[in-house]
Amino acid sequence: MTGFPPSGSDQTDPFFALEQLGADPSQWETADLAPLQQLVVLESMRWARGGGDAIRDPLMRLYAVFVERASEEQRMQALHTVGRIGESVARASRTPDGAAGSVPFLADPAPVIVATAVLQLACLEGTEDDPLSGARSVFAMALTADDAGRRAAALGALLSLGDAAVAELLGACWEHLDPGAYAMFARMACGSAATPVVVDFFLRWAEAAVSGGSETGLGDIAAALLALAHRASAEVPGLGEAGVTEIDHGLPVWTRPEDQVIKVVRRWTRDEYGRLIAPRLVGVARRESHPRILPRVLRAWGLADVPHLEAVAAAVGRAGGAKPALALFDRPVPVETPPDWDQPNVILEWGVLSPNGPTMCQVSLVPLAGDGGRAVVWTQHHFLQPECVAWAAGPSGGDVGLRAALAAVFARNGSAERPLLASLPHWVRVPEGGPLDTGAAAALIGTAHTAWLRANGFQGEHPDAERETLRRLAEDPIADLERQEAEALAASTAAVPVPASPPEPAAYQRWMDVAASPAHVERVRGFYQSAWTEAIRRWNAAHSARQHS
Repeated sequence: MTGFPPSGSDQTDPFFALEQLGADPSQWETADLAPLQQLVVLESMRWARGGGDAIRDPLMRLYAVFVERASEEQRMQALHTVGRIGESVARASRTPDGAAGSVPFLADPAPVIVATAVLQLACLEGTEDDPLSGARSVFAMALTADDAGRRAAALGALLSLGDAAVAELLGACWEHLDPGAYAMFARMACGSAATPVVVDFFLRWAEAAVSGGSETGLGDIAAALLALAHRASAEVPGLGEAGVTEIDHGLPVWTRPEDQVIKVVRRWTRDEYGRLIAPRLVGVARRESHPRILPRVLRAWGLADVPHLEAVAAAVGRAGGAKPALALFDRPVPVETPPDWDQPNVILEWGVLSPNGPTMCQVSLVPLAGDGGRAVVWTQHHFLQPECVAWAAGPSGGDVGLRAALAAVFARNGSAERPLLASLPHWVRVPEGGPLDTGAAAALIGTAHTAWLRANGFQGEHPDAERETLRRLAEDPIADLERQEAEALAASTAAVPVPASPPEPAAYQRWMDVAASPAHVERVRGFYQSAWTEAIRRWNAAHSARQHS
């Protein structure tokens, strides 16, 4: 194995020692890291300035050794040095001479280094007559990359430039990405600031996803739109809110003075831009399937969950509309589009972390359009059996009628078709500033649970006994879920213990002191997403086993 051919330097040349190191690959594994890093920079620029194939092969062998020996930070330092030198050469020569020095770094295993190398190439390789030649070159290389992660990092880096012409070049490049690499692409594409070009790209992708029926990638798309909204709402010292910024990015960068490479054309606040994209975001939210994820994106851009509000209004209309006073409907009316579980209008929430079907229930006060009042809506979040119904509607303001309506619903435990609960939940959340406090919540949960016990021969748990279960659940949710599963199996072949008498209201209040305590709610509710994911995994495994049996 040979190293780099000599460049003609002698012992008086400051690069002589590096030349000697480069000519002897046997030293690369043991040489000090600092000269090895300098050698990578030197030979990268030498190759970029016309070194040819005689340098390319040993350069890639050198870089492979460098990857093994240097940290990601040290490799990034070398890449930045190559970029600075390449830009200086390009500015001096008014040509992209030296721009290709970043190419070896495209083989790096770290996506962030690949992305940075892509940005340097795209920004340096163009010409005054063909500014996009660098971006086109990198785009072509990315499409042929065998590694899905590098391909995603490269394409995401190109999009992060925020340049409309580059985005047009990328087109529907998500079609060239592996689903497992969507998150990597989104992370690289969002960059450090929100631009209209990047927001528009993810909106186009979202529209394509819901139009195709499979909604492939919608979760990663939503995560990107959330990240962009957070970048837009971030505070910038001395400027206030960062907002969404339309930029004019000079390509290649050496065609402009260094302080004019990026020019700000226009800036919108997060809310201003949210209103501009509202029709498109709402359009996607109307078409997504269950479980819904777009409501979170809508809120992040300062928008209401319009599809859910429309569905509640439609349900109230089918029931005859809001009454002069808040009153229960004759029957609960289905709401076709449920909210997500982080909806803003919740007045009472409870949940059960069943290992095979975690369930969260929420009672919310949903405003109706204009001065249409408000509707009392109950939602059950379950990965297989989601439900959402409107119980009542009436004018806004005044909690007496609301409490009376809730008391009536909880006293009958909802309805025979839709019982509110069949066991005491694992947590109860009573949002601050709402019409209920923990005492009122304990009374409501207690009356519903007592109604269930009466309807089922008092076969069920006692609130005093359940306080210890809640404490164990807060300490180790996974272990307690396994215990529940074992107890459920044992209960299926044994008599269920019967409470000696209906629990007293005070027993439910004692239970509520644990179930609704802030620390308990934060700990146990925080496990809900994991329990949901585990339930889906179990269901899919069981479904697959049935198909192959």
